[in-house]
Amino acid sequence: MPKGGHAETIDRLCRLDDASIEEVVRFVEPLVAQHPTVRPVSAETAWRAGAIRARFYSKQTPLSLDDSFLLASAEQGDELATADPVVARTARELGLGLVLLRDTSGRLPS
Repeated sequence: MPKGGHAETIDRLCRLDDASIEEVVRFVEPLVAQHPTVRPVSAETAWRAGAIRARFYSKQTPLSLDDSFLLASAEQGDELATADPVVARTARELGLGLVLLRDTSGRLPS
C-alpha cells in the first residue's frame, strides 16, 4: 500500500464512517503490523501510476489517482485487497494478484 493509500484509509474511516482517530488506530495498526507493507512513493512509482491512470481511466472506469498509486506500487507476488470493482478489473488486466473483499452491500467486485 502506498503511503497515500494508508492516509486515505484513515481519512475514510474517520470522515465517512464517523470513527475517532483512536478507534482507527486500534483497528488499522494491527492490520498494518500483520500484513500490508506501507511503501514510500518513488519517482518510478509515480510514473507508473500516471501511466496506469492514463491507460485505464474513463468515465465508465473512473480509476482514481490514489488507486493508480496502489496498483503501481504492487510488486511481483503481491496481492491487492479491494472491494472496488474498478481496481479489481484494472488489477486483473495488469496481471496482479487479488483478494476480493465484500462491499458495504455484501457484494464482491466482478
